[in-house]
Amino acid sequence: MGKKTMRERLEAYAKQRYQVEAEELPFRREDYAVLRHANTGKWFAVFIAKEYSAFGLAGEGTADVLSLKLKDADFADFLMQQPGYLRGFPSKKWN
Repeated sequence: MGKKTMRERLEAYAKQRYQVEAEELPFRREDYAVLRHANTGKWFAVFIAKEYSAFGLAGEGTADVLSLKLKDADFADFLMQQPGYLRGFPSKKWN
């Protein structure tokens, strides 16, 4: 078996640490999945794939994205200063 992707490693971590598995979402794309809290069913992470242009990035192709809910605004602000972190997905239209 080859090297695991970041998504595979994150899904394995969520399963080991939080006893949850990624749930495929009923969207047009089969590569969307959600991680939900086991006790409430509310999502805390969503794996999505979007064209680079959707994020204002140069190049062609698809970016694999992990969208996380963060309660700590200061930590979220810190992450936004790091390369590779963007704010704004998913949109409220998904609810």
